[in-house]
Amino acid sequence: MSDASDYDEFTCICATAHCRRSITSLDWKRPELQQRYIGYFSPYIVRKWKACEKARHLRKSEAEELLLRYDENPREALGKALRITSGYSHSSYEVLYELLDLKTMGARNEDDVVKYFNEMRVYPKSG
Repeated sequence: MSDASDYDEFTCICATAHCRRSITSLDWKRPELQQRYIGYFSPYIVRKWKACEKARHLRKSEAEELLLRYDENPREALGKALRITSGYSHSSYEVLYELLDLKTMGARNEDDVVKYFNEMRVYPKSG
């Protein structure tokens, strides 16, 4: 398992007893496959896996801090919030904005992202 892209999906025809038949880009998220194929995942997938484990909702105090710091330095404030909610603790705001595909999720600008954090205290997880 080396990829998490849709182009890598296919129906397997190996017909072995343990064949799962349908191979998808989301298989790395399945706990039984994580256990079965431990050590065979690419570093890219392992990083995504670990990020999903670390990702969490913002605490109320973190959301309040985001709002207090936003006007002073929006990218720094949003970057911290995105690192917490995505689990990617060392990524920049720019990398997270692209990785999480915030435009596709309806975020037209930084104000949309901060509004969502203020209302929901969470942003959809990566992966």
